[in-house]
Amino acid sequence: MKAMIEQQPLASPGRIWLLFDGSPGSQAALLQVLPFAQDSGRELRALYVEDLALVRCSGLSVAREVGAVSGVVRTHDEASHRYAQAVRLRRAQHCLDHLLGLTPGQVLQLESYRGEPLSVLREQVKAEDWVVVGRGGYANRRPDRLGWFAQCLVKHLSGTLLIGSPSGAIDAGPWLLLLDDNANFEHQITAALSEAGGLASAMIVIHQKELPPDLRQQIETVTPLALTWIREQVGGSLALQKLVQDYQAAGFIASESHRLVKTSGTQSGLAGIDRPYLIIRN
Repeated sequence: MKAMIEQQPLASPGRIWLLFDGSPGSQAALLQVLPFAQDSGRELRALYVEDLALVRCSGLSVAREVGAVSGVVRTHDEASHRYAQAVRLRRAQHCLDHLLGLTPGQVLQLESYRGEPLSVLREQVKAEDWVVVGRGGYANRRPDRLGWFAQCLVKHLSGTLLIGSPSGAIDAGPWLLLLDDNANFEHQITAALSEAGGLASAMIVIHQKELPPDLRQQIETVTPLALTWIREQVGGSLALQKLVQDYQAAGFIASESHRLVKTSGTQSGLAGIDRPYLIIRN
């Protein structure tokens, strides 16, 4: 057990892929992941994906669009789509430049790809990389809930996923690790320590079942993080909100199989909690 933990580095050398379209959710995600990228030395890449479904829709004779300012219904042909897409990409780059301008010396070129978003990510993202996404896009009326694409990433993307909070605030408190009692404790803890080594200086491990004392002792021996072990059942978002408030947590970590992660797009899941959360794969 101890040897397995020692083989886990506190920060892997992978890149950070930020999905950025200039929406409020993507702006908040950038503000939260930027300090971590700087501290960990990971390469930060900004990705803009043009969905092929929108391209195909623009070629249909029945396709129409509504002017954002005028409200006029007009034909949405391929030429108008290309023009609108170029405008959106240019605005997203300007927004990215402005946010990075808050940190002198930071320059980041937005990389544009056309294709099915998940397929694009699977081609670009390696196993050691992170994917960072905002809580919701432009059309999300509830910014605390996940947009459709963020929900898709939770279900289908392999690898580590960081979902930003709606406000983009960065708190200095500990991170909560929500253990899934139906999954391997050792893997969950070692993966969390490996992925969040540069993200937090302290971690509170929330578990419902009793953990073996030797497991706790061995983990505390090999990690520089300050660990606190709390045996408590987290039945829903209200219980998690109380934990966040009681411990002034900066964010939380959970495996993909955790019940709250599986319902993260609904009110019964992680909606309503203004904290980023990190999803690690089983």
